[in-house]
Amino acid sequence: MAIDRKEVVQRHFPKLSKVDPRSPLSVGNGEFAFTADITGLQSFPDVYEVPLSTQSNWGWHSSNGHNVYSINDVDQQQLDTYGRFVKYPLYPGQTSEIYHWLRQNPHRLQLGQLSFQFRKEDGTLAKVEDIKQIEQTLNIWEGCLYSHFTIEDCPVKVKTICHPFKDELAIRIESPILKTRRLCVQVTFPNPDVASNEWDQAIDLRWDHPERHRTNVIQQFANELLLRRCMDDDHYDVRLRWNTGEVEQTSVHQFTLWPINGEQLDLCVAFGLSEVAVSRTVDTVIQESQVYWEKFWLKGGMLDFSRCTDKRAPELERRVILSQFLLAVHSSGSVPPQETGFMYNSWFGKFHLEMHYWHAAHFPLWGRGELLEKSLGWYKKILPKAKELAQSQGYDGARWPKMVGSDGNQSPSPIAVALIWQQPHPITLAELCYRVNKRESFLKEYKYLVFESAHFMASFAVWDEARAQYVLGPPLIPAQENHQPEVSINPPYELEYWKYGLELAIKWAKRLNEPYQRSGRQLRIN
Repeated sequence: MAIDRKEVVQRHFPKLSKVDPRSPLSVGNGEFAFTADITGLQSFPDVYEVPLSTQSNWGWHSSNGHNVYSINDVDQQQLDTYGRFVKYPLYPGQTSEIYHWLRQNPHRLQLGQLSFQFRKEDGTLAKVEDIKQIEQTLNIWEGCLYSHFTIEDCPVKVKTICHPFKDELAIRIESPILKTRRLCVQVTFPNPDVASNEWDQAIDLRWDHPERHRTNVIQQFANELLLRRCMDDDHYDVRLRWNTGEVEQTSVHQFTLWPINGEQLDLCVAFGLSEVAVSRTVDTVIQESQVYWEKFWLKGGMLDFSRCTDKRAPELERRVILSQFLLAVHSSGSVPPQETGFMYNSWFGKFHLEMHYWHAAHFPLWGRGELLEKSLGWYKKILPKAKELAQSQGYDGARWPKMVGSDGNQSPSPIAVALIWQQPHPITLAELCYRVNKRESFLKEYKYLVFESAHFMASFAVWDEARAQYVLGPPLIPAQENHQPEVSINPPYELEYWKYGLELAIKWAKRLNEPYQRSGRQLRIN
């Protein structure tokens, strides 16, 4: 009997009836996401334990400009590697300022905070405690967040939708309170700089030093506004379009939309590096989202545990369904995701490539290989830098960095630079994508990615005469991240993954009829 996919998905719509400080809900498309509070916007961020973010894959900033420093400017430690010394930027040494600048830059931007401001009948600003009768539902079949609540017994309905193919939000507000001018929508832009050398102390949006960035009005019409955000060498645009109302600049980095008449306010807000286009209507975005997410759920694998008698089955089903939606929103873009997706900046918003597997390997296993393939292409883009890193350390092939921004530059770290378990990932991920459709064109497109990854792996292994076998390390830091690189050798997980990755590379060579040679510590695929 065929699975009723819509029925399965509908069973697991997230629903909130109060503020959940650790679990705000997000809408997004893999390249961009918006995380909202119980009002459907970001009106009460202070009551949450995580930031309410608006982030993208293209929005990055480098404090004081690009290329202020390079990895060659930082002190590096030399680790004995079987009689030769290899440099690793593990510790700051005498170059602490450079070390931390390289770790923090580029960092992912918070593109802006979109929020309601409510005034009560007595003129005072409403607090979160004044928001009553909360009913919030994330309809993951449509990709739409529905937020219903009251303020002083006046009902408010909000729809929040992300366009599936644009970095754009659509918001529809329906309420009698709109006629009283006691509700307005504000967009406010934070300071882009990093607040601390410790990433977990730098996740919150910053509102100090307004002089460190600029918000310029580029175009303004009756129902449309184009803003340009500028900070050091970086910039991006924000375009707003609404059905009724007027915009006022209420501070140097804040703009307020006041409704004029009626009980419905529609607003579309698009973000981009330049030439940002915004949808004509909210209905357009709603329709695009509904079509996209229905196709998402109707394609690929599905499970239904409704007839399972094991009491754990409903929870397992819930986790499977919600994980697929969350990872499509936060981890299905054109670059590897950061560990926290678009929720907030972990490790200054950079990718940790060893985690890419956990975020994205499932896509082809569920029949959605195209969502993984989008970020697999990024490895081809940074392949020259990965080869340069390997060469600088005396190895063949391409060595993939661990903590890295979209530019592909390795970040200094007491751990990241000595990890190796991310190295076979491009081989494994490419293999998973290939298995979905087995196109020869895919093999040809990604063969250099696979082969150069394997060349480094073969080059990194060392023949141990006493053991009469190849060994990994020292130096290296195993996946557990609690061993010293100078003494770590043959961690079991890395050993097995190394073998698996090299065997896959040879399988690719055979599929392509490419000659390959295994000799000593070399694997050569021509």
